[in-house]
Amino acid sequence: MKTETSQQKSLPNWEELLEVAQQNTTAKWISRPGQTPATATISSHLHRLSPGEKPSVLLYRDTHGWCPFCERVWFALEEKQIPFETELIDLSNKPQWYKDMVPTALVPAVKIEGELVYESKDILLALEKKFDRFPLLPIASQERSAALDMIENFDANGLVKSGYAFLRGKPANSEQSTETIPEQIAAQLLNLQTTFETKSDQLEVTLGQYPGVYFMGEFSLVDIMYTPALRRFAANLPVFRGYSLYDNDRFPRLNQWLTAINKRSSYQRIKPSARTNNLIIFFVGLIPHRLHGVQNYLGLESPCNFPPVSCLLSPVSFFNYEQ
Repeated sequence: MKTETSQQKSLPNWEELLEVAQQNTTAKWISRPGQTPATATISSHLHRLSPGEKPSVLLYRDTHGWCPFCERVWFALEEKQIPFETELIDLSNKPQWYKDMVPTALVPAVKIEGELVYESKDILLALEKKFDRFPLLPIASQERSAALDMIENFDANGLVKSGYAFLRGKPANSEQSTETIPEQIAAQLLNLQTTFETKSDQLEVTLGQYPGVYFMGEFSLVDIMYTPALRRFAANLPVFRGYSLYDNDRFPRLNQWLTAINKRSSYQRIKPSARTNNLIIFFVGLIPHRLHGVQNYLGLESPCNFPPVSCLLSPVSFFNYEQ
């Protein structure tokens, strides 16, 4: 009986079991009973903390793991092996305390040892400055300066803007077109495709400036900046435009880069599925009422506004395009 009593006293409680599980699990999510959504991100590196120690980084992100800007920050946290906690923000009903705290009211935001930083680019640089473990910027001053310039100019180079314009079938911020003549639609899409390809050609040149598959030769914050958008295009464009980045002879370096990113263990932990990416594009209405080209890709005999409902209810492969 004494042995049984001793064993009973040594059994951990549920809180202790949860702590052990978080430190040893390979799972991505933790249950949140009674909350929406029902799961939240688990950091891969909680085991680096001392018993009872709290992570020094708190990440505020979207509830469903769809935000590409949040994905950048999550990617960097995993690459740098920084333990972190997550606070999920419902983008359809942002709490007032968050809007009061973050001037833009956008996600992501982080608190690093209590200090607030927002905007994904600024967060990446702040994490790099604060945590020197597994640096993600080149050490040599010239390469470091070049990397910082690429990060700063990411939005200005027009690649992502042209990619989403191609997906939408019209330039960003343009008025909804009333064109209904197939030839006019085809001509507009061809122009948008040409612009996207021109920007992608420039990306090929940039990727060839250093030896190796990554932008700076070695993996860096530049790669993290580009990953969410380019991986989404690799999933979206074949489905909605019948245009593939993978196995495209025009972009050999981009193909090598996409493959290398996908093989990184940190990215495997954080990447969204191709099906999710395509359903997001489909349902949030980024694709307009006309999907010129998609009917051919889906094998349909006539133009359609959207893929038929049966496509969404069956496990067809076109929403799962992935490499």
